[in-house]
Amino acid sequence: MRMLTVADTTGAIETRSHFEGPWLVSDDEIVKAWISGEKVNVDPGLKDPRDAITISAFWRAVTLVGEIMGNLPKHIVRELDDDSFERVRRHPVGKIFREQSSPYVAASTWFETAVIHAFLYGISISEIEWTLGNQAIALHTMDPTKVSVKYGRDDRGRELYFYEYQGSRGPQRLHPQDVFVIKGPSFSDIESTSRVMLARRTLGIALLGEQIGGRFLNNGAVPSLVIETSALMQPQAEQQLDATLKARQGPNNAGKALVMPPGATAKAIGVDAQKAQLLETREHQVREVSRVTGVPAFLLGDMTAATYNNGESLGRQFVDYTLGTWGRRFEDEARIKLLSDNLRLKFNYDALLRADTLSRMQAYQIGRSISLYDINDLLALEDRPRLPGDEGKQRLYPLNHGIVGEDQPEPKPAPEAPPSPAAEPLEDETERRDLNRKVIKPHVQAFVARMTDRHAKALAAARSKLERTGDVREYADWASAYVGRTKEAIVEFLTPITESASALDTRKRKAYAVARSEAIGAELQEQLLSARTAHDVAGLIDEIKADSDRRVTKELRLLMEASDA
Repeated sequence: MRMLTVADTTGAIETRSHFEGPWLVSDDEIVKAWISGEKVNVDPGLKDPRDAITISAFWRAVTLVGEIMGNLPKHIVRELDDDSFERVRRHPVGKIFREQSSPYVAASTWFETAVIHAFLYGISISEIEWTLGNQAIALHTMDPTKVSVKYGRDDRGRELYFYEYQGSRGPQRLHPQDVFVIKGPSFSDIESTSRVMLARRTLGIALLGEQIGGRFLNNGAVPSLVIETSALMQPQAEQQLDATLKARQGPNNAGKALVMPPGATAKAIGVDAQKAQLLETREHQVREVSRVTGVPAFLLGDMTAATYNNGESLGRQFVDYTLGTWGRRFEDEARIKLLSDNLRLKFNYDALLRADTLSRMQAYQIGRSISLYDINDLLALEDRPRLPGDEGKQRLYPLNHGIVGEDQPEPKPAPEAPPSPAAEPLEDETERRDLNRKVIKPHVQAFVARMTDRHAKALAAARSKLERTGDVREYADWASAYVGRTKEAIVEFLTPITESASALDTRKRKAYAVARSEAIGAELQEQLLSARTAHDVAGLIDEIKADSDRRVTKELRLLMEASDA
């Protein structure tokens, strides 16, 4: 731990708290103003940052970010002279972020707590535990409400700041280099600003909606009443009526009859749940929480803005603009406080953006062919053990590529094929066709499997939405748009496969892929538009899956015929 010396001059130390008041009015005043319609000058804001976690959407958003950050793969990397990076294994700081932040706390738990503190209070503070060799070995979370920033001057008169923690052992002063700080956006580079308190009115309205809904249901889902009578009531009669009314309150008494005194009538005041739009308010609060936290609303259970096509895009934006920002805060603080100049902490977001198995294998194949990956790189991406020795470090490169400006070696002349015996043309032609079929068939099977998987996933989402809405017209619009996108995908998938058919030239390959996309698209559109209910869509999914073998046979036959033509 670093020595911290502050001049002991009276009045030389200034304390600045992380949070600002004033605290607001009581819940009873706010609820009274909302239900009764009285013009009470109240501020529907939170009184304490921790009140925000009672809002279900906010709690889900905060814990989601914390859980993801805690479970993302993290690596310590070394920056090389050519600006590339190599992984450093078994580094003590890597253990802090991957396994245990301290002897009794898992790293994932520490990340979740840090993110919750940063959301609620604008700052997360952890004390760094050092070895005698000045190596960080643990992070101990501190309660932000017990930490204050203090400013002073050292014995040379230079201004400095430090953190003071009010723990069970009394005030403890900590040098900034001994504290791991994750701070959100604020008006100062040292002091924090609570995101919750900046949005306290927005979140306060959300909390009010839950409180009013709870009190409304607790009152038996009946608005407030006023008793009108033309006769003068004695105090004893008023007390008896009040006791009778209270006995009829609560959800267990909903629907029970109320016996009124002679000449008295009950009149409802305020508004009912439908007029107050309690349900709409609850739905709107999810979108407000999404704006405050940066977590997409569909991850909080609000699917109104989600469509069949934008789910992947919204997820990628969440990774880029929310998780990436949080990860950068942890990476920068670790580089400044815990690691040497050429070491970095890196989060791996690929696990969140991982595609299906077939797409990954195709991407790996392309990367391997252009020397982007060696075998060990690909095994590491799939969490598999590396190959021993140098076998897994070999990289491939295309023989028809070279470096611009360098003399390329003359290609070796192809050996002349011996003339085919004129007496056996039929046998050679049969062998060529068999060989061509063996080469093409695996590609056709992969193509059909990929299209089948694509249709099954899209139709499953369509069935789910059709069950909820029952809007057949919306389903038909989606089907037409989906067929258009599928035809483009068929051309993209099928064109490389035609390269295996050696007899097809470049022009014929493109024309064949386009022709098949039109034919398959027309057949698919007829199938999709034949469905009218969610049950029909479910049957269509089973039909497409069961028909894959026939499609492989058909596509292989058509491609072979085009190759022979």
